[in-house]
Amino acid sequence: MDFGRSDIKDEKLAEKLWKGSEKLIERVEREEAVKRALEKKEKEELEKSKTSTEKAPEKTDATGSGTEGKKSKSRMQKKGK
Repeated sequence: MDFGRSDIKDEKLAEKLWKGSEKLIERVEREEAVKRALEKKEKEELEKSKTSTEKAPEKTDATGSGTEGKKSKSRMQKKGK
């Protein structure tokens, strides 16, 4: 049977092609892994900043009313009565 590609019959050429392909795949996988890691980190930072900006106004509202601090008493205050 006659093949159109010489790398099928030549073992040295096939091995060279195999190793080259393997290196290319590993390089691309590393690049994509780095890209995914950076995207994940950016997403986490964005969510973190978003949650911190949302929580900040809630804290000021809760401390501004002052009723929560008055309702709860410490153990010592409860024991004394």
